[in-house]
Amino acid sequence: MSEAGREKPEDKEVNVRIDSLTHELRQLALRDPLTGLLNRRGFDEELRRIWAQSQSNPFPIGLLILDLDHFKAINDSHGHAVGDQVLKECAQLIKSGVRESDIVCRYYGGDEMVVILPWSPPENTRKVAERMVATFQAQTICKGTHNLHVTISVGVCSMQADPGQSSDRFLMQADRALYRAKQTGRNRVCFADEMITP
Repeated sequence: MSEAGREKPEDKEVNVRIDSLTHELRQLALRDPLTGLLNRRGFDEELRRIWAQSQSNPFPIGLLILDLDHFKAINDSHGHAVGDQVLKECAQLIKSGVRESDIVCRYYGGDEMVVILPWSPPENTRKVAERMVATFQAQTICKGTHNLHVTISVGVCSMQADPGQSSDRFLMQADRALYRAKQTGRNRVCFADEMITP
């Protein structure tokens, strides 16, 4: 091979560095900088990926949309720095309550978070959601400084990616269930399959 066609060691190092920086930039584009969770863009990618897998090899998928109850009041009473700390601790609490294979995301950068539960039948998805509400009820956030008690409302949907169905419908049903949980008193779980649909 001629000298012109041979990669020099310094070229290889540059390429490795470029690959590393590209990976870092991709992670920055997909992750929420405050909580370290996937952001909305990362969530969209993961939901599409899991949905496509389920269409080719059917398996049940659970989806939870969680909203921190009265989060605006925390920001108003304690300031945004405390609000940020609450979001970080809540994100970790959610992550610790699911499997490693589940995907936890910060939704739209606010106080809503989403969990995708691949290979989760409806009864398991239900248990995860109910356990999460109970965990938040028992947990003290910002322990030692503000000792806050934060509750969550959760909208839950379970589905299998059948041909002709879209993940958008799945997300919309979980979102409607969350809205219902908030409208009926908060600090509760509402299941899409138990709602009356028009």
